[in-house]
Parts: sequence; structure tokens; C-alpha cells
Amino acid sequence: MSNNSKKVSQSESELLTLFLENLGKIGEIIDRGGSLEDFLKSSAEAIGKTLKHERATIFLYDQGKKELIYLTGWSRSKKYLPREYRQKLRQGLIGKAARLKKPIIAGDTSKEPYYLACFEPKANSEACLPIILKGKLLGVLDLQDSRFQAFSTEEVNFLNFLGTLLAYAIAERQKEQQLEFKEE
Repeated sequence: MSNNSKKVSQSESELLTLFLENLGKIGEIIDRGGSLEDFLKSSAEAIGKTLKHERATIFLYDQGKKELIYLTGWSRSKKYLPREYRQKLRQGLIGKAARLKKPIIAGDTSKEPYYLACFEPKANSEACLPIILKGKLLGVLDLQDSRFQAFSTEEVNFLNFLGTLLAYAIAERQKEQQLEFKEE
């Protein structure tokens, strides 16, 4: 019993360290300012690298067209979707997360009818977390991994919390973009 409790507490400790490290990186990225696209790229990279997943992407929601838009992301394999790739809300796990405004976690994507393989090699696990501010959908944080069951409950809870921080930062940058557009 002693060995098992050490393993669990060490694992929990490592997870907490990763979460705090990621939170610190995201905080620095938020403070740094810059364009919305730079923020999305830097945030996705920090999340993907710190939490050690294959891909991390933050899709933005286009309210007018009811679509999710990819501008940039991070991938360990350096394989990316085409810039401004669009996905309808009725498609894929990210669309489902956006439509329901609830996290969608697939521990085995082969068992998920909504799974949409956009990359090779395909992901075996995917976590899609809506980014919501005051009830309004702003986007979806999408994480993919080659391992099965790659997302623990604790990690999903942390990512939900992180989604709130991302929502405030995205909303602020979108306001800045609108002001810049009006000034031109």
C-alpha cells in the first residue's frame, strides 16, 4: 500500500507541477499582448508542450457562419491544418463540444462516431473544451494525443479552468482588433 500511495501522490504532484507551469506560461502570454493570432499560436504551443500532447489548437467561433475557424496551432509533428480551415458545428468532436457548450473527451477516437480525422497519424485520444465567456461561445480548445485514454479527469478540470482564462484573453484581443479595424 505504501508504494501505491507514493506512486499516486508522485503522479498527482507531477500533474500539479505541469498545471502550474502551464498556468504561468499562459499568464505570461496574456500579459505580453500582441495580436490574436500570435496569442493563439503561443497559447497552443505552451499547452501542447507543457501537457505533453501531440497537438493543441484553439479554434475560434464565427457566430455569423456558425463555424469554427482554425488560424494557427501547435503540433509536435509540424503537420497543420490549412490556415482559415473551417468546420461546421455539426461536424467532428470540436463541433459537438461547441454545439453543446460542454467538454467532449474521447479516450478512444475509433469508438466515437463524431470523430473527424484531419491529421495523419490520427489521434487515439481527443479532448475538446469549449471556450465560453458569459455564456457566449468564443471557440474550442482541441488537444489530441496518440495514446489511448490520454486525458485524466484532473487534466480536463484544469483545461476547463484554463478555458476561462483563454476566453477573457481572446475577448480582449478581439475587442482590440475591432478598434484597430475602426481606426483604419
